[in-house]
Amino acid sequence: MAGVLGLAGALLVAPADVERADTPELIRCFAPIPIQPLPFRSLLVASSNDEYLSMDRAEHFARRWGRAGARRRRRLRPLARG
Repeated sequence: MAGVLGLAGALLVAPADVERADTPELIRCFAPIPIQPLPFRSLLVASSNDEYLSMDRAEHFARRWGRAGARRRRRLRPLARG
């Protein structure tokens, strides 16, 4: 079921908080972070051990982008390398 712009939704995986003081120069050009509600369904996935996005900021973005039901999950473990 397609929504606005033909999108059914967006999966936002570990977006970087490019407004942090320690943001690498390479990605600063993506600031400012838009905070208006997205015109389609979305799911933001974040991790408590992400050095580029705190859980508080992830929850802030999720609420602003229209996903008020953001939930904290336990820390993600790295994938096994083989």
